[in-house]
Amino acid sequence: MTPQLRSRTPKTDENDSFRWRDLISPSGRVYTMIGAGVGAAVTIAIVAALGFLSATALPAERRSTQASAPSAEPARPPYQPRSEAATRPREAVLPDVELASLVRLARGGTLAQALDRAGVGAADANDVIAALATQLNLRRLGAGQLVELKFEPIPATQQRRLASVIIPLDVDSTIIAKRAGEAGFVARREDKALHAGSARVVGTIDDSLFVSAQAAGMPIRVIMDFIRLYSWDVDFQREIQPGDRFEVLFEQFHTEVDRVTQGGAKVGEILYASLTIKGDDVRYYRYRAPAGVDYFNASGESVRKALLKTPLDGAKLTSGFGKRTHPILGYTRMHRGVDFAAPVGTPIVAAGNGTVEVAGSNGAYGNYVRIRHSGNYQTAYAHLSRFGYGVRAGRTIKQGQIIGYVGTTGLSTGPHLHYEILVGGNQVNPMTVKFASGNKLNGRELAQFRRHVADVDARVAALPPLVKVATRE
Repeated sequence: MTPQLRSRTPKTDENDSFRWRDLISPSGRVYTMIGAGVGAAVTIAIVAALGFLSATALPAERRSTQASAPSAEPARPPYQPRSEAATRPREAVLPDVELASLVRLARGGTLAQALDRAGVGAADANDVIAALATQLNLRRLGAGQLVELKFEPIPATQQRRLASVIIPLDVDSTIIAKRAGEAGFVARREDKALHAGSARVVGTIDDSLFVSAQAAGMPIRVIMDFIRLYSWDVDFQREIQPGDRFEVLFEQFHTEVDRVTQGGAKVGEILYASLTIKGDDVRYYRYRAPAGVDYFNASGESVRKALLKTPLDGAKLTSGFGKRTHPILGYTRMHRGVDFAAPVGTPIVAAGNGTVEVAGSNGAYGNYVRIRHSGNYQTAYAHLSRFGYGVRAGRTIKQGQIIGYVGTTGLSTGPHLHYEILVGGNQVNPMTVKFASGNKLNGRELAQFRRHVADVDARVAALPPLVKVATRE
């Protein structure tokens, strides 16, 4: 016998779109279903299925009797009005599950502002920020930082409250702040074990080294380290040409999950680098020498020189050494340095170890720094917007230390660095001057280094590259 379908008054509030139906089978069972969004075909199928199950569950003699008996409308019980409490719509209760959302810090924004946009109350926001501040400096969270928020239901209400805040800092490090009852929030740092490995990237320069290396799968940090490593000997503005090749072996660290899922990795130091320029292959190896860890060429000579050719990153050489028509004065005069165009505020580093001789305003040079280095060398930096922290006459400076920032002070048409190298008090061309290696291995140490080189070469040859050739899209 086909089960009867009887409608009841929906028990819903004004925002509830659900409709309730009672499916009654001949066996006396009551089946309730939510019909919101369920089509008529699905409803009919369920009703038919219930009727089939009820019929097949009866003994054979009862099925036979039912088959021959005429169908009749089942008797309805007399109407009894329900009490007001029974007919009052019931308040919906949120399921006991957590809801999570991801927020991203806006440029110039704060975590407090992100929590406010996510609907976190002021009291909870203050408590969780105070807890997180015990584990990290929240001011160091930059634009784009992802923050995961989890919310939990408040019992017997339709409201939710903040349950936890998760801030991933790195592949292996996360800060978690969880609600601790009425005591507010408690934060902790969660570190994951890392598994060391290595990766090899090989590519051909098609446009620029940076673009081609990135297309080959080289992480940006490794690209920048690679450029700094070769900046001792290579003029990236003039010497790099399309068709030149590069190769890098660098450290890579994975968590156990990332190693299985091929997820993100944390990169380490460059172990080996090769740059082929016009057929000349220049290779560098990372090696721990008696004086410390450094990079050496295949002959055991340190890549570090007395002075850097370019004392800032990402700059474009706009004017070389020699005679030129001055862009402001309008007549030909000797240009006794090189100019690098870069945005205002770009950091400028000391080309070598030394002592500051001059740090101040210097006529057409604008804000000017001159450093005396070992031997008979000096370097000069002009048109600075401002000086580095603590840079003043008589101060000892380390190679790579920030001594100022790009500007356009003095006789200048735009933001750039005017850079000079002086030998015996005379300016020379910074792009052509040659410097001796800072350190050279000898004797037993050189023999040990050569064994290290052989091991690294074998490792490089055995490891397949991420991408063989980098091409521009």
